[in-house]
Amino acid sequence: NEELLPVSVAGKAASATRSVFYRVVGDVKNENGSKDKGTRGKRHLVLAVPDKFRDHEYLTTLEALVTSDRRVVLYDPLGTGQSEPLPAAQRQELEADEDAALAFAVKELNDLWVPLKKELKVEQVHVFGHGFGARVANEFAKANPAAVASLILAGAPASLGEPAAKQV
Repeated sequence: NEELLPVSVAGKAASATRSVFYRVVGDVKNENGSKDKGTRGKRHLVLAVPDKFRDHEYLTTLEALVTSDRRVVLYDPLGTGQSEPLPAAQRQELEADEDAALAFAVKELNDLWVPLKKELKVEQVHVFGHGFGARVANEFAKANPAAVASLILAGAPASLGEPAAKQV
């Protein structure tokens, strides 16, 4: 399914919302394990965090991860794709300042997580981050350790360093 999700802006009036586009591939009815594989229990879905100022379209190859027992969630960050556009001045500022862009993207993902987990009826996800999205995913995992079943970093910038693993 594909739809716009109204996301409340943290720290502002309850009526302050913005629209973030997300797409879910896979069927929730099949996430309780596979009889063929002998697995039991709920399978965590994969949340894909795209690179800086890119929409979800280039990550659609991740839809191949969808099996009979897992869903993949792709989204368009604010200012990209079908999500609400950013004001031109704000986008220019974020393009020029990497630290501000990271803080903005992490806050956005944190704000998105609250209604997304309610909408999808999940408490934990595998988080896949690509490029700049790897930095965002890493910071999201630090801020929400209970929400992250695993963290996958692809094409992570060298500035990220080695992530501290919870387990090997």
